[in-house]
Amino acid sequence: MIYENPSDEVLRESNHIRLIDPRVPWWKREVVEMSVIVDFGPEVEITAELLSEAEDSIREFNAVEIPVDSTNEEEIARWEERIHAALK
Repeated sequence: MIYENPSDEVLRESNHIRLIDPRVPWWKREVVEMSVIVDFGPEVEITAELLSEAEDSIREFNAVEIPVDSTNEEEIARWEERIHAALK
């Protein structure tokens, strides 16, 4: 979802945060990428109940895109700093 000015709460709850330039569709800067890997181990019998519990523990995937001017390095740096500060 595109957010012009996402709150710190939105940033903290995101799995993926990307800066985009709406005028330059191919330009993007990945700021945060999170993946979830569930390893049950070789000794565990995988059942429907176990998978259901794992799914319940993984929050819904939430991607945030923030529009910026890709030619403005200061704006990009400010957003990167703000995102990292929100995630601390």
